[in-house]
Amino acid sequence: MVESGESDGFFLASQNESRDKFAVLSKSLDKQVWSFYLLKSSLLNNVEEIKVRANTGAKSNTAKQRWLKKNKFKVIIYPSTMTPLIQALIIGRIDAFLEADHRMQEYFQLHPEQINKFKKIKVKKISNGVYLGNKFLDQYPGFMNVFNSHVSTCEM
Repeated sequence: MVESGESDGFFLASQNESRDKFAVLSKSLDKQVWSFYLLKSSLLNNVEEIKVRANTGAKSNTAKQRWLKKNKFKVIIYPSTMTPLIQALIIGRIDAFLEADHRMQEYFQLHPEQINKFKKIKVKKISNGVYLGNKFLDQYPGFMNVFNSHVSTCEM
């Protein structure tokens, strides 16, 4: 929709090459930490071991799923929600899944009895911003500079 000009932009989004073809990313508004979540009993202890030895999963149509595939992890499930990932991990169908830490914190707030079943291995930190379409920016030259100049007032 942004590519065709039907929409002016979208957020929160992480940078990627396909989006960069039709839109421009603002300064960072948010940072996420991505981690692999494993059962506490797992013998896997780092990202490289997970890459070489593990069956993994991530939610479908997400930057995390694309990152796993791009980096040649063995992704065997990609459901639309997190619950099937957790269930697949518990029953041993997968060894690890990739998720944003804040999403797992939300899950653990709802299911505090689950928190001691998991361990996490930090993978990377991601910056997110607003993507504004090239068509919009052509109509309003200088808008991105003004927008970005106000980003620092929004930081937490």
